[in-house]
Amino acid sequence: MLTVNCVAFTLLLLPYYVMIHVRAFDVFQSDDPYNLGVLELLNSLVLYLKMTNHSINFVLYCLSGRVFRKELVLMAHKALLCHLQNKP
Repeated sequence: MLTVNCVAFTLLLLPYYVMIHVRAFDVFQSDDPYNLGVLELLNSLVLYLKMTNHSINFVLYCLSGRVFRKELVLMAHKALLCHLQNKP
């Protein structure tokens, strides 16, 4: 389970940190609108990958963690019973 999360973390966040360095060292030094457009497109894709990393952890835990799934189902049952008992 931990291996899957670490691999996903690395693959989804590595482009973000590469992009930070690309922007910091100003690799695209020209004022060409095409280069600036490519840079903005890459930046958008990298931010999308970063957000995906934060949202995929729940799915990975559900898929790979037997104890996590068991506790999640138990919590959902308790919440549903509590909701049904308090209904007027």
